[in-house]
Amino acid sequence: NISAMDPLFERIEQAHASMNNNKELVNIYKEHLAIKQQLNDMEGELRRLELISSHYADFGDQKAAARYNAESQRVRAELNKN
Repeated sequence: NISAMDPLFERIEQAHASMNNNKELVNIYKEHLAIKQQLNDMEGELRRLELISSHYADFGDQKAAARYNAESQRVRAELNKN
């Protein structure tokens, strides 16, 4: 059950963040993003997009940060419609 994976991913994210394992953290964010998208959890999707964008911005990849930021703005606009 994919919804059961959601809290597991949150724990894994917390573990990677606490260990400053940034490369794995962003990979987990992306995997968790895919789950949020499959669950049609737009708030969760927005949060993961923001986290990924912020991560890339913090580590100097402005192009990737802008890409994920644009996607988060698209999701936010969709949420505001509803």
